[in-house]
Amino acid sequence: MDSRFNVFIVCLAIGVTFVNGQRPSPGGCPKITSNAMNNTAKFDINKYAGIWYELERSFNVFEIGLRCITAEYLAKSDGTVGVVNRGISKWGQKVTIEGSGRVADRSKPSYLKVAFKYSPEAPYWIADTDYTNYAIVVSCSDLFGLFRVDSIWILSRTPDLPQSTMDALHSYVDRLGLSSSALSRVDQSNCPN
Repeated sequence: MDSRFNVFIVCLAIGVTFVNGQRPSPGGCPKITSNAMNNTAKFDINKYAGIWYELERSFNVFEIGLRCITAEYLAKSDGTVGVVNRGISKWGQKVTIEGSGRVADRSKPSYLKVAFKYSPEAPYWIADTDYTNYAIVVSCSDLFGLFRVDSIWILSRTPDLPQSTMDALHSYVDRLGLSSSALSRVDQSNCPN
């Protein structure tokens, strides 16, 4: 292959990574089917709506230095989803960013396209949820199946989950073809209401 093409691919990958705030990996995105873990066939955005605590995440440039992160999802009457992410910076400042999502494929209602101010629309899979305790969320884009950028989040309705549940969620992330070892804990201690 021409070395200029290789340089182009590397520059493109770096650009996509920083635009989407995701981490790079070799290979294509995994094939994700909604709610495979609990065998729920149909995703329900109204049951998913509400506040979720971010317990673990893979590297995401937009969340560097943040703790006490929550995501609030609002099912709107027009079929879109309001998204409000909140956190506390390492300097103690409250950080809020609002966005919106839409179902990207009616046959896959847990597959959304989500956009925040100053960012392009990104794929957003609710890979699994039981609606009342946990959710696994994945964002992934690939370049011809050779290279991908992805983000993984483990969310909960409470600031903590039992270790046995976390172990099962890590196992599921690995079965998706992603790496649970890429996840790091989000500090949810001493958070304001």
